Amino acid sequence: AQETTDVASGAKAARAGTGEGGFGQSFAYTSGGTVNIAIKAKVSGSPAWAGVGVKFLNASGAELGRREFTVTATTYTNYTASAVTVPAGTTRMEVFAWKSGTTGFLFADDFVVTAATGATDPARYGFE
Repeated sequence: AQETTDVASGAKAARAGTGEGGFGQSFAYTSGGTVNIAIKAKVSGSPAWAGVGVKFLNASGAELGRREFTVTATTYTNYTASAVTVPAGTTRMEVFAWKSGTTGFLFADDFVVTAATGATDPARYGFE
């Protein structure tokens, strides 16, 4: 769901809850190199598990790898990883957020994936 009152920056964020679920947004990427990942996220109401991250997908949509962060903070927190190796054969990336269980919420904002080496900057999502 779109969140307009509890945001990290700007006017909107994304929210998952109270049921189990989440969201994702994929974008094209040229294979190779490394990327930097930055995502702001938080939880409320104690979900069973909550996380955000980036999946690396091939042309058939099969997952080749991922960088995932477990979210436990109750205030917006930066989840970052530098120089993450993009697996060979990657043609798309997907930023995602997911929460498990039937209680609580996951809030996510300011998904940023930038090229560290080997490609142009792939994506920046602020849910604006």
